Amino acid sequence: MKKFTILLAFLSAITALKAQTNVSGGIYSSQTWTTAGSPYIIISDVVLFPGYSITIEPGVVVKFNPNTYLEIRGRIYAIGTPNDSITFTSNLTTPYMGCYGGITGSDTSFYRYCSFYYADTAIYGMTGYDGELSHCTFKNNFNGLNFSYITADSCNFYYNGCGLYEAGNIFYCNLLHNGLAAFNVGNVKYSVFKHNGNGLGVPGPQAFIDHCIIDSNRGYGLMTQPTDTVTNCEIEYDSIGVQSQSSTIFFNIISNDSIGIIEESGDDIRCNSICNNKEYNFILSTSKDIHIYDNYWCLSDSVLIQHTIYDGHQDLSLGLVYFTPYDTFQCTQITSVQNLVQQNNYKVYPNPSIGVFTIRNYELGITNIAVYNVLGEKVYSNNYQLKTIDLSKQPSGIYLYRITNESGKLLDTGKLIINH
Repeated sequence: MKKFTILLAFLSAITALKAQTNVSGGIYSSQTWTTAGSPYIIISDVVLFPGYSITIEPGVVVKFNPNTYLEIRGRIYAIGTPNDSITFTSNLTTPYMGCYGGITGSDTSFYRYCSFYYADTAIYGMTGYDGELSHCTFKNNFNGLNFSYITADSCNFYYNGCGLYEAGNIFYCNLLHNGLAAFNVGNVKYSVFKHNGNGLGVPGPQAFIDHCIIDSNRGYGLMTQPTDTVTNCEIEYDSIGVQSQSSTIFFNIISNDSIGIIEESGDDIRCNSICNNKEYNFILSTSKDIHIYDNYWCLSDSVLIQHTIYDGHQDLSLGLVYFTPYDTFQCTQITSVQNLVQQNNYKVYPNPSIGVFTIRNYELGITNIAVYNVLGEKVYSNNYQLKTIDLSKQPSGIYLYRITNESGKLLDTGKLIINH
């Protein structure tokens, strides 16, 4: 019996060794990387040549030796599932940020439910506009996306040096604990920028930043350039809420930052709630006078409002800020609700995540969100309208959420997937 057990263990070890697939050099025909062959080890630089594709099955793990990369001149189809994602990571026992190159030149490729860890740049040069990047997680990379102009849809960017640099649109994404969350990107909607060194920096010309949470970033929360438009965002607890260059800023809540807005030029700042910022609600950084009317300052006295604004009254080299008439009804809250156009009343994103989800309610009135584990135990409950909930201390797995109104009527239910 003992010999049989030893033999079984030996055969299992051999089987495990056979499951590993080493990859190096040029790939000159289309391939499918299967779960049976996983993990695939990039032992030296790999180039997929034009006209060919790599299809990666759900559950496959691709590991990179130090300083290696995978160059895609053809196409890659990495389509995982919510319960069986595809992983790209280091082959080191103790990996560290940037220990391998990553994936480069992946024009018109498809990544769905994939996770990318420890690369120098996880994906570089993904410029094919008919490709896909959705429900993916980027963690502990120097750069998540770099010069990749694809839309990141429902993705997570955690603990990267930079989440996205010179990239495309960002929709329904979480960007948390990065050195720089995103810089020089396209339109940004329904996304969360929280606990980064700097948040969202210099979106592209005429970019729209809409319905985002920008919160608790150590530097700036949002840095805009001329012709950008910022609407319906909650910008709070940053060092600088908004550093603006003649941008259009309507219907936002900008509060509890050290400095609410630093404005270089421009007058299109209206109907915002600009309140309770520690040093100044507003700083003018140009000699030009500007008019910012119909904003709500949480104060009813113009003299007190003026004390929260830094302009030519404090520094003679600066222009003057004319803020009257000012709003007394917080029109930002009314308008932001009235302007919502959404077929479904609830949106949960990103999902899966490492445990941080945004649940947005498009119904008027107070509702409650409750989350249960597989044993039926309630692990979270709170009233909300726009709520980021943190379940990161819960173990990986599937959770059920229930949304009810004040009378207890069930309004919506669904699954949350935590994948640490």
